[in-house]
Amino acid sequence: MCQPRYKIIFSGEPLPTVSDETLKANLAQLFKISLEEAQQLMYRGEITLKRDLPEAEAERYLAALQNAGAVCHKEAAELALVHDEALEQAKAAEAERLAQEAEQQAAEAAQGTPLNPYLAPKAAVFDENDERFAEALNPYSAEGRIGRLRYLAWLMASTLVIGIPLFVVTSLLSWISSSLSALAMLLFVAGGIMLIVCDFRFAIQRLHDLGFSAWWVLLHFVPIAGSILPFVLMLAPGSSKRNIYGPPPPPNSLAVQFLAALWLLPIVFGLLSLLFR
Repeated sequence: MCQPRYKIIFSGEPLPTVSDETLKANLAQLFKISLEEAQQLMYRGEITLKRDLPEAEAERYLAALQNAGAVCHKEAAELALVHDEALEQAKAAEAERLAQEAEQQAAEAAQGTPLNPYLAPKAAVFDENDERFAEALNPYSAEGRIGRLRYLAWLMASTLVIGIPLFVVTSLLSWISSSLSALAMLLFVAGGIMLIVCDFRFAIQRLHDLGFSAWWVLLHFVPIAGSILPFVLMLAPGSSKRNIYGPPPPPNSLAVQFLAALWLLPIVFGLLSLLFR
């Protein structure tokens, strides 16, 4: 039997619709390298990132790089068809080469020499058909993905933990003494900043679930678009498969469902106040 083999070639340039900074950040996240190392991969001419791949694996690498915004293509290896015995020999040679490169990399790191940007990626390209869920979620992080219901639940949790106590404390301080109004205002501003930071982190994880970069959160500051974005985050369904931002979030727990359902209370009270005023 014989199998065609391919190599993945990166031109070093981003797609026309992708900025240099976005490509650099995506490459750093994809290959688990620093931004400086990702920068070294760009605008250095064509680079062979991976070689001796079967067609299916080559397509996966190609799709992942294109999703990251890189201009790349696959090429058939010089010996497009190899026998199984020759393939095993090639794999053994590749393993030996990688071992030598690893030793060289360790030696360069020990001497403080910059890492070789032409080394093979340090991490496997993600498989979008991987159906495993994220093991843990962190509401204080800008990494990871969350769905619509969890986004609403986390917003409600931040409102209950920060917003309502902040309102009560500042109101009491202002009511007790006018001399405490300055302190109340300071607490109000500090709490407001905390709520905004939480909202932005939740929005970034929600954007990741939709396949968008965190930079889209800046639409909050754009007139009209800033009013539409929250509805998109609350209503648009995310991908059920793994994307470049990680695996899909786990199923919603009862606590998540309960917290999200609490948003119905102000809606109900608002309707009742309109009916009976």
